[in-house]
Amino acid sequence: MKKGKTLWLIIGISLILIGCLIFGGAMSIIKWNFLELSTSDFETKEYFISEEYSDITIFSKQADVVLEPTTETETKVVCYQQANLTYSVKVVDNTLLIESVDTRNWIDHIGFNIKQPKITVCVPQGEYDSLVINGDTGYVNVPSQYTFKDIKITQSTGKIINFASATNDIILTTNTGGITVSNVLAKNLSVTVSTGKVNLRDVNCTTLISSGNTGDISLKNTIVRDTLTITRSTGDVKLENSDAENIFIQTDTGDITGTLKTEKVFTTNTSTGKIDIPKTSNGGKCNLETSTGNIKIRIN
Repeated sequence: MKKGKTLWLIIGISLILIGCLIFGGAMSIIKWNFLELSTSDFETKEYFISEEYSDITIFSKQADVVLEPTTETETKVVCYQQANLTYSVKVVDNTLLIESVDTRNWIDHIGFNIKQPKITVCVPQGEYDSLVINGDTGYVNVPSQYTFKDIKITQSTGKIINFASATNDIILTTNTGGITVSNVLAKNLSVTVSTGKVNLRDVNCTTLISSGNTGDISLKNTIVRDTLTITRSTGDVKLENSDAENIFIQTDTGDITGTLKTEKVFTTNTSTGKIDIPKTSNGGKCNLETSTGNIKIRIN
């Protein structure tokens, strides 16, 4: 009985070693470039738009989306895409519309793909009315050289990086992935994540609302002229040199810590944890609640 087990063990180890040798030989042939393992054919296509537009709308499926400033008057869209998952680029009703055209059959979904599709939109820098980006998988990057009236970005899985300001609303939503907002002016800012970290830096707005299930949120040099509302199921909330007229923060599992710029009338509650707040009785409301975690706030 033991000899049989030993024989099968030797056979199993031998097969593993043979597999490793075959894999190593194949990877050596392609110089260990894992991108060569992709079973999908990729191509790069360029589109040029000379028509004027005030709105930008992008519907992507599995692509990174990057806005890239240009001093040219013409818009160029560069799509690094799968051969059978292309994009339509045109101006419709004063809107630059970019949307995916999926011609894949069911068998095309079977395979191994490491390469990441990408849409690079070279837009003349300046002011526009609206920016709408709706995607499934991939990150979104909007640089600071643009100003919009409204920004709305929704991703299923991927990171959102936004440096552009808006005169009205900025609404950023992702299910799985982080959100970074920096050097931004807005009237109303809404940041929602299911799982992922949120980083806000040098933000100035009238109202700020952030909700999420799992993930930390960090605010640095963020000034909210009216109301700041943060809710988390699991995650720490950190404020650094930030403030709002009224502050409402609630997290089930996590600490609430940081520094504020002005005095507040504090209301705090924690089931398990320590509370360390200034003894002030002036200023706006500051309601801090955590089920499991510490609360520690200082006034600069």
